[in-house]
Amino acid sequence: MDDWYIMNPNKEELEDLLSCIIEIAKEYGIHINRKKTHIVKISSTYKFLQIKYTLTKDGKVIKRINPKRVTTMRRKLKKLSVKVINGEIEYESIENMFRGWMGAHYKLLSKQQRKNLIQLYEELFNKKISVISRKLIVSDASSLAA
Repeated sequence: MDDWYIMNPNKEELEDLLSCIIEIAKEYGIHINRKKTHIVKISSTYKFLQIKYTLTKDGKVIKRINPKRVTTMRRKLKKLSVKVINGEIEYESIENMFRGWMGAHYKLLSKQQRKNLIQLYEELFNKKISVISRKLIVSDASSLAA
């Protein structure tokens, strides 16, 4: 991964750390783009790689996904459901994609966003999803009704 962040309440320590990182990167032949490297104060919100970081009054950092990414996933699921119905793609590939996406974004989604995405998936693909220890358990909704 070539994008990363470091958080520290002390700006001077961050500047020292950045100098060390640049030196180590140089030793390995890695170029650090200074135009894209920033030390910023998180006083309200800060966006990095489609994730919004908010600092609470007690110093806790809250990470939330950009709502546009959720909207994009909803649209993608709707388009893919049509392709499954038309036999253009296999359902299993959609399930794997959805599991991966949810796994990567689970902690960034609000409870309502998770609920809405799972509900949409269940409706589009006639499935029932249970979440156990942040793992998606997918089963056929029709087999549960019988």
